[in-house]
Amino acid sequence: MHRFFHSFLGAAAAGLLAAVLFLGVVRASFIGFPRAIMPLTATSTARGEISVFGVLLGGLVGGLSHPLLDGIMHPDVRPFMPWTDYNPFLGLIGLAPLHLACIASAVLGAAGVALWKRRSKGRST
Repeated sequence: MHRFFHSFLGAAAAGLLAAVLFLGVVRASFIGFPRAIMPLTATSTARGEISVFGVLLGGLVGGLSHPLLDGIMHPDVRPFMPWTDYNPFLGLIGLAPLHLACIASAVLGAAGVALWKRRSKGRST
């Protein structure tokens, strides 16, 4: 089930492809098509947050973190394919701590975004 796109090579390619497609959609919204995307670029703040470097880095980090996390809990993940079938991450930590770490990361990320928005609001008034 976990094939090429669950390797670091495949996941990096998929993450970068997703980022490039996202940038294409954002660019299309700048010229007014499609109108459904306009909230992404409605303010100068939103446009400033969608940098090419940031989007590409986000796609790459997102892609590369996936085989790492899946490699910890799935025995059929081969993160270093095509060079080796060895998975050094399998069982590195238990499933419950892994899920708790992901939830904690999400909570910390949401708190960071909330603080950033609150701080940004204070500057604009």
